[in-house]
Amino acid sequence: MLVYILYRHVEQNFDDIESTSENQHVIKEYQFYISDDCTHDTNFVQHCFDNIYESLKSDGIKFNEHWIWLNGCTVQFKSSRSSFWLCHLHKKTNIKHY
Repeated sequence: MLVYILYRHVEQNFDDIESTSENQHVIKEYQFYISDDCTHDTNFVQHCFDNIYESLKSDGIKFNEHWIWLNGCTVQFKSSRSSFWLCHLHKKTNIKHY
């Protein structure tokens, strides 16, 4: 299972909550990706990130920065292949990543 926790500023047209610079609202959302494949290698993670990006885009949520915290799972992120893919994804989508 891959758990993706998303913190984002509210979008009034999507969340029906008003957020101003003086009174900013942040929403915490969870997305769970479950697979029968117990390895959850880099291909699984890539598929999940593609789904996350497309979901936000289709909902009209502005997405211009992406922070990634890792739990240290070696098959998911600790390889040059995963790092290259994430850098390419952020370049392709023009979204900064940290």
